[in-house]
Amino acid sequence: MIIDANSHSNSEIETDICIVGAGAAGITIANEFLSSQRNILVVESGGQKLNKDLNDLFVGEIGSNKLHPPISLYRRRVLGGTTSVWGGRCVPYDDIDFETRDYIPNSGWPITLKDLIPYYIRANELCEAGAYEYTTKETFGDNTKDFIPGFISDSIKTDSLERFSKPTDFGKRYQNIFKARDNLNLLCNATCTKIAVNKYANSVSGLELKTLDHREIKIKAKHYVLAMGGLETPRLMLASNDILSNGVGNNNDNVGRYYMSHLSDNSASVAFDKKITNIIYDYERTTDDIYCRRRLSINPKFQHSNKVGNFIARLHYPKAWDPSHGNGILSALYLAKALIQLEYRTAFSNNTWGKNSDKTKTPNIWPHITNVVSDLPATINFAQKILRRRILADRKLPSVTLKGNNNTYTLDVNAEQSPNPNSRITILEKKDKLGVPRIKVDWQTNDLDLHTVKRSLEIIGEDLKHQSIGELHLDPNNIQLRAQGGHFIGTTRMSDNIENGVVDSNCKVFGLDNLYIAGSSVFCTSSHANPTLTIVALSLRLADHMRAARR
Repeated sequence: MIIDANSHSNSEIETDICIVGAGAAGITIANEFLSSQRNILVVESGGQKLNKDLNDLFVGEIGSNKLHPPISLYRRRVLGGTTSVWGGRCVPYDDIDFETRDYIPNSGWPITLKDLIPYYIRANELCEAGAYEYTTKETFGDNTKDFIPGFISDSIKTDSLERFSKPTDFGKRYQNIFKARDNLNLLCNATCTKIAVNKYANSVSGLELKTLDHREIKIKAKHYVLAMGGLETPRLMLASNDILSNGVGNNNDNVGRYYMSHLSDNSASVAFDKKITNIIYDYERTTDDIYCRRRLSINPKFQHSNKVGNFIARLHYPKAWDPSHGNGILSALYLAKALIQLEYRTAFSNNTWGKNSDKTKTPNIWPHITNVVSDLPATINFAQKILRRRILADRKLPSVTLKGNNNTYTLDVNAEQSPNPNSRITILEKKDKLGVPRIKVDWQTNDLDLHTVKRSLEIIGEDLKHQSIGELHLDPNNIQLRAQGGHFIGTTRMSDNIENGVVDSNCKVFGLDNLYIAGSSVFCTSSHANPTLTIVALSLRLADHMRAARR
């Protein structure tokens, strides 16, 4: 049953399991109890449609590092959460991501990739990303074409793939589970404002919810799961500090710490030799019609020897805002950027998070108009392709790809950020309209993070040059480590002991016998991989644990 808290008459609800958050994590766990005899209640701050009045609840402050996006971007209080706007990229973690690496402080997980593979297989299905096959050989067979013809390297891998969901909006795709069985209920338009604990502070005794018009509802359950995302989960835990002065689950001051995103950069480009033709820069499709894309990555052996974090780079088109590229399609995208969601607008304009990087200059659009007119047939064909394969299609073309002018491509980098306890989320004295303290995001990068990106790019450049494949153009002073929007990782990290983390290997909060956390906040390291697939895999694993540990 789907219940609207705005019209719900009961001020108290009892259930077996209460899940706070109806994004990928919360819906995945609820779906696993579809055939259970236990009563499940999922609480969602938003409703089935986006309510912009809820956006103010996201507002907070950014620390000194302005290369982090405003924290209200990339997040949605709506059924489905961020999957209502995600791009659909699905990538599993690598073996090395779970290892303790002596050159990366605070690395290592209490679980391994082997523990997650059965759940990754199922997560691929839930995300509608096809088979769990992430190499070219698995996906396309032995006779697949080379990513970069003639390029063979020990240090650089060219055979890994990223797969793409439709992208699947978990709210729309799976909302019917709440209509299919009486034991699954969804309470919409109710924001959790407090976690209450018992007098011994070893168990959650209930949750307090509020609607926008300040109606209050109390939830009492046997077990609770926080699935609110990497910012809202620590926010609620830190704000629930009436009994536990440091907040719930924060005896060792770890809640909110080790905050990571992915390091994003596009300062380097590769000019391939003119003899290197048929580079696979575009999306490919599997036999079951899944979009895939190739990328460059650093072999784990060379990650160790060069003391770098995990790293990938995709072949990307030139900067759209610079009309010297002479490409009508890119100029058209630049001119149409106002039609693109703010979260993704930076890809097509020389802006940082939608704000002009140089407000003293008014962009000259005439060179772009000239590009469009001179390249009109190609621009029209491209517009038809986008209409057919992205706007109208059920399984959408993930993004724009264009062949590099003069065989030159910008490198679109996603790299691992090291887990740093000083990179953190804290609560402020300021409160939102429901009385919950707002947060400050102090996202910090360090020399190791810069070394990961710089050295990885150098490795690519060295191998390309050694084999006369191409030349890397990189000014290290131009590297800007931006936070990848929407990737909020590590603020309630998993650990094998309470001193170093917030949850154990089964995602149960240390010191509380009935509180669990689902989502990317439990990740110990960030990898290079987009978090959604791993969120779903860990949520499936948590659901299995909760069924097995039934009391």
